[in-house]
Amino acid sequence: MRIGRHWAWLLPLLAVVAVFALRLAGPPDIRDKDQARPIDYVLDAAADGNWLVQRDAGGDIASKPPIYTWLASASSLAFGGNRFAIYLPCALAMAIVALLAAVQARRRLGWAAGLAAGMAVALALDTQKAVTLARTDAVFAACTGVAAWLALRSWESGRGWILFWLVCAVVSLAKSPVGVVFAAGGLLAACWRSERPVLAERDSGWQHAVGAPLLLIIGAGWLLAAVETLGLPVIDKLIGKELIGHATANDNATPWLQTFWRPPLWHLGLFAPWSLLTCVALWRLARHPPASPRRRRFLRFMACWLGFGLLVLCLAPHKRMVLSLPMLLPGAVLAGAEAGRWLGLLGRGRQVALWAVLAAVILAGLAIYHLNRDPRKDRIDESRIVIAAGDGLGRLAAQGIAVTSAVHLPSTIRYFTPGWPQQVGNPAQFLAVSGPGAVAVATGTVVQGAMRRLPLADGIEVAIDAEAVKLLE
Repeated sequence: MRIGRHWAWLLPLLAVVAVFALRLAGPPDIRDKDQARPIDYVLDAAADGNWLVQRDAGGDIASKPPIYTWLASASSLAFGGNRFAIYLPCALAMAIVALLAAVQARRRLGWAAGLAAGMAVALALDTQKAVTLARTDAVFAACTGVAAWLALRSWESGRGWILFWLVCAVVSLAKSPVGVVFAAGGLLAACWRSERPVLAERDSGWQHAVGAPLLLIIGAGWLLAAVETLGLPVIDKLIGKELIGHATANDNATPWLQTFWRPPLWHLGLFAPWSLLTCVALWRLARHPPASPRRRRFLRFMACWLGFGLLVLCLAPHKRMVLSLPMLLPGAVLAGAEAGRWLGLLGRGRQVALWAVLAAVILAGLAIYHLNRDPRKDRIDESRIVIAAGDGLGRLAAQGIAVTSAVHLPSTIRYFTPGWPQQVGNPAQFLAVSGPGAVAVATGTVVQGAMRRLPLADGIEVAIDAEAVKLLE
C-alpha cells in the first residue's frame, strides 16, 4: 500500500495523457473551432520572428495576449509543425489542473478526496475537449488555477502575495485580466468571520503595495511594447474589441435574460456526472460544514471561486461554453470532497483499482466516439486535406525541391509543411522568377504554363517546374 500512497497521484496524470493520445489518434479537426488563427500567430512568431505581438495570415492583429502562442511556438520549434506540437501546451496545462486538484484536495481533505478530485478533472468532458484545442483556454485555466492556489496559501499564511500578483500578470497575458477576478473570487470566503485565518492578520499591505503595481507594470509594459511595434490598432483590437467589446456587447443578439443561466448549465453538462457530486458537496457545505477550520475554509474558498466565477460569466453578455474552463478545478475539488466521503471506506488499493477501471470504461467510450466521428462534421475532411497537403509538400522538399503554397489556400498548410515556407500570392509568377532551382507550388487552381501537376490532396494540386520533374523522375 506504500506504493499506492505515494504514487497514486500519477493516475490522474496518466489519464490526461491517455485522453491526449486518444484525441491525437482520432480524426483531426484543426480547421474547426477557430483554431486556424492561433496557428497563424504561432507561425508569425516561430517562423517569421515576431515574438512580441503577432498577426494572422490576413494581417489582423492577434486577438489574445501571447502566452499560449509563445508556448506553442516553442514546442513547434522543438517538434516541428504537427498536431502534437500545437496541442502540447494545452495537454500540459490540463495535466497541471488535474495535479493541482489532486494535491490540494489530498493535503486538506484526505487521500481519497485528492485522488477523486484529480480523476474528476482528468475524465471530464471539458478536459477531453481542451487537450486538443489550439486556443488559449487550457493555458488560461491552468494559470488561473495556480494564481488561485497562491491566493489561498497567502490568505492562510499572510505571506506570498507578491508571488500571487506576479502570477496574476501571467494570467492576464494568457488571455484576459478577468482571470485575476476568477483567481481572487475564492477570497470571498473571508466574508465568514470564522474563516479568517489568524496568520492572515499579519501586515500584508506592503506586499499588495508592491505586487499590484508589478501586475500593472508587466501587463502595461507588454501592451505598450506591442503598440510601439504595430501601432494603435493593438489598443483597438485587444482593449476595444476584445476586452471592452466582450464585456458590453451581446455578440449573439439574444436577450440577456435568456442567456443568463447558460454558464452554470454548460458547466453542469460538460462536467457531468461529477457536477452532481459538486452540487451535493455544496449542499453539505451549507447545511453541515466540516468541524475542522482548515477543511471548512478550503471548501468555502472553492465554493466561492466556483460560484463567483460562474456569476461573472452569467452577467457578461459574451457567453461561450469554453469560458467556464477555469471553474473546472474548484468543481472537481468539491466533487472529490463528496466522493472521498464514500470511497474513503475502501482500502487505497481498491480505490486505485476502481478509478483505473472507471477510467478505462470512460476512455473506451471516448475512443468509440472520436474514432467514429462523421468526417463531414467539425471540418474533419478539410483538416485532413490541409495536413495531407503539408505532408505532400514535405515529401517534395525532401527531394531537394523548394516548396511553397498559394495564399488563397488555408494558411494552416504552411504550418504542416516542413520549414514553414512563406506563402505566395501569384504561383505562376513565382515559378517564372524563382531562378534555376527546382520549385513546387501548392495551388487549388490550374496554373498556366508547361508545368506538371500532381495531386497533394483532394482539391489541392502542386504545380512543379521542369527542373522539379527531373528530380521526381
